[in-house]
Amino acid sequence: MQEYEYPGYLKVALRGSIACDPDKRDSVDIDSITVPKLAQFITNTFPYGMLDTSSPGITEQCIYTMTPDSNSIIDQHPIHSNIYICCGFSGHGFKLAPVIGQLMSDMLYGTETKFDLKHFSLKRFKKAKL
Repeated sequence: MQEYEYPGYLKVALRGSIACDPDKRDSVDIDSITVPKLAQFITNTFPYGMLDTSSPGITEQCIYTMTPDSNSIIDQHPIHSNIYICCGFSGHGFKLAPVIGQLMSDMLYGTETKFDLKHFSLKRFKKAKL
C-alpha cells in the first residue's frame, strides 16, 4: 500500500483524547498528554523493541466531527424531505466515501439501499441533543 501523508512513518493516534478549541489547538501541549500513552501502546503492540518509542518523529493535533454516540448520521431530514444529512464520521469518513456516496445516491433517487441504516438515523437522538 502506498504511503501518502508521511512516508516511512507509522501513524498512531488516540481517539478523542482531549477536547480543544479549534482556534487554540496549536497551544495545547499534546506531547505531555498523549505521547506517553502512545509510546506504551506501541511498546505493547510491537514487542522486542521493533519500534523506537523514545521520541516521536512528528506530533500534531487533529480535529474532527463526532456525534454524541460516536456514530455517523446518514438520514433524511425529518421535516424537510429534500434535505439529506451525512455527517459525524469521527475522522474516518474519507475511507468510507465510496460506500457512503452509493448510499446517499440510493437515498436521493429513492432506491432501496443494500444496508440497514437504522443505526445511523437521526431518531436515535433526543431533540435536545442536536
